[in-house]
Amino acid sequence: MKTEKGIKTLGGSAVQHEPGRAAKEPAADTYLASQLQAMEKGIADASVVNPARVAGLRQAISEGRFEVNSEAVADRLIAAVEALIRARNA
Repeated sequence: MKTEKGIKTLGGSAVQHEPGRAAKEPAADTYLASQLQAMEKGIADASVVNPARVAGLRQAISEGRFEVNSEAVADRLIAAVEALIRARNA
């Protein structure tokens, strides 16, 4: 649905087209909008927290059985920082 020159709405949000660049065909916009909605639903439906694992970790901590693997923490921290640097330089 065209609302203003160069702006189209997809699923209730406005998308600005680049100046001098033709807008996509309506069928392509509809397809992309449906794909985006499907991805958003998949993300919304995905469980971010595993309640059973959290409960197990809480119990292990309270019982003094939880041990921190400092080498694994350091490796993951370094990997995360490297990924951020690569993303920033890309």
